[in-house]
Amino acid sequence: MKRIIYFILSLYPLLAVAGNEQVRDSIKQLIRTSMTEAHRINQYVALSKAFIDVNIDSSEYYIKIAYQNAIDIDYEKGIIATLNIKGNILQRRGKLDESMQMYEVAKKMALKNNDDSSLAKILNNIGIIHNNKGEFNKALEAYFQALDYEKKINHKRGIAEAYNNIGVVHYYLSDMENTLLYLKKSSEISKEIGDLEILKKGLINIGAIHRYRGEYDEALSNYYEALEICEVLGNHADMNTSWHNIAEVYSLQHRYKESEEYYRKALVFNQKFDNKNGLALEYNNIGSLYLKQNRYKEAKEYFEKALTISREAGYRKLKEDIYDGLANLYAKQNNFAKAFEYSQMYIKLKDSILNEENSKNIAELRTKYETAEKEKLLAEEKGMTAILRSEKAEAELETVNRNKWIIFLALIMIAASMVFLAIVQNNKRKAQAEIDAAIIEERDQGVNAVIQAQEEERKRISKELHDGIGQQLSGLKMAFQRLEDRLNQEIPHRKDEIKRLVSIISDSADEVRTISHQMMPRALTEEGLLPAIGDLLTKSLEPLDIKHDYEHYGISGRLEERIELSLYRVLQELINNIIKHAEATEVNVQLFKNGDRIILMVEDNGKGFVSDSKSDGHGLLNIKSRINSLGGDVNYTPSPNHGTVVTIRIPLSKVQNYA
Repeated sequence: MKRIIYFILSLYPLLAVAGNEQVRDSIKQLIRTSMTEAHRINQYVALSKAFIDVNIDSSEYYIKIAYQNAIDIDYEKGIIATLNIKGNILQRRGKLDESMQMYEVAKKMALKNNDDSSLAKILNNIGIIHNNKGEFNKALEAYFQALDYEKKINHKRGIAEAYNNIGVVHYYLSDMENTLLYLKKSSEISKEIGDLEILKKGLINIGAIHRYRGEYDEALSNYYEALEICEVLGNHADMNTSWHNIAEVYSLQHRYKESEEYYRKALVFNQKFDNKNGLALEYNNIGSLYLKQNRYKEAKEYFEKALTISREAGYRKLKEDIYDGLANLYAKQNNFAKAFEYSQMYIKLKDSILNEENSKNIAELRTKYETAEKEKLLAEEKGMTAILRSEKAEAELETVNRNKWIIFLALIMIAASMVFLAIVQNNKRKAQAEIDAAIIEERDQGVNAVIQAQEEERKRISKELHDGIGQQLSGLKMAFQRLEDRLNQEIPHRKDEIKRLVSIISDSADEVRTISHQMMPRALTEEGLLPAIGDLLTKSLEPLDIKHDYEHYGISGRLEERIELSLYRVLQELINNIIKHAEATEVNVQLFKNGDRIILMVEDNGKGFVSDSKSDGHGLLNIKSRINSLGGDVNYTPSPNHGTVVTIRIPLSKVQNYA
């Protein structure tokens, strides 16, 4: 069964270089016939670009020639271009810091020479480095700057690529609204200019969106179409991207043989060109693939290869995925200490990448970009003061300044009034918040009282059923069994009827025992929550041929009675919903402690449950009420297996406050 994991979709960040064999041959011919040294340098740069995705050593050889020649004749435009390609080569080899140094030098020179075209390419590539490091706010800043320069020179293709990359960053930030917004802008421009290269990129990204939505056949169709265009163009780097994406879809479809075939194609490509980022990515993906097939030894080997590269190159986002994979691996092997260690590393790194400040920074960047034109206009207006140099202009300026002071003083008065009103409103809100808190506390106390009363009544009824009716039925059953042989001899013609009566008494005793167990399970009261959950899953799911996987870690000993009872009742309700509505064949239950929180996760591979009756609605409300009464929360999300994942979190520090 597929574990509950989170995955990152690989969209398509663009490096500003490309080439094919026909182009390479044409450039070599131009080099032989070039009349000027500057023209020859430009052709060496173009030749290096054309080789970068097929033979990185050849690319490096040609760019060294171009760089040295550009230095010799002090050809600054050529130096800028060669530094950009040098940065590309270092970037592909996983030397991100050295690559960034190249780009920064190239950027300073391009700014000095007002080389807007080069600035657009350099900023795009700087954005990709930040993206690979998980520095998404810095990546967005670089991409938006690149977009400004592309618009300034009206380079439609560059504008489309910048929109594409901005969309990619928003995907990594789980902002699907802006992902679609910018990818659509990129697609519209691509169609407008009729560029086959950009059409291919659009197909890759459309396939990615289909995959995100679980529309796997449509995703494969787009990826294979993009692969055909890559083969026509001779673009090996994008063929690698397509192999990777096809492999991921096959993995999601549980077609592991086909998935491994395409992952290994991508792996061979990245080994050939020593692409560190690609190598780490594919090692991690193959490790995840083996983990799904319970091939633990091989999975660990590939995860560790990926982790070694990611640590050396500083691929923070990849490290996050690898830590998650290793945590799942060790949990499946029942090595819960190691699983917990890697789980903590995963959570710590994830929090550091997607922290609360990201949203603020991104919003500021977007606002900064959208108001750029307004800022330019304001700058022009400020520049107009330099024109007012005549005596008449000075008089007018004095009047303007006096008016400004009047406006300034008026603004201060208005601001003071607003501050006063804000203080008053804030005090009102505080008072209302205290009232609301009191109401919520009273409501929670009422809910707790109801739940406690229900459980006490369940205990009482369970005890009466077990000790009263249950014992009587058991005694009656034993007595009737002793009489059965004698009655069969005395009234043989009533033999079948006697047998049926014995069966009815036996079934009744079993039914009473089952009801008593459900009202207050003995496993829960005597042994605790951990074995009680296992008992519940076995008795509820095995008779229906529903496979189940139950894991727990980080919990030693018993929890507070209220927590154990609430989690057990909630799980009962969830299992009931799965059986009634989901049409699932597999169920995964995980219970673990993470810091100060107890977390229960329940995943099924069914169609998801829909509350279509009052009783079902009451069941879900009961779940929410029970968890809220403990200061926790419950969340329902779609499962990667097309079912439902229910996540319940209970902070232990708050339970005392809700007593």
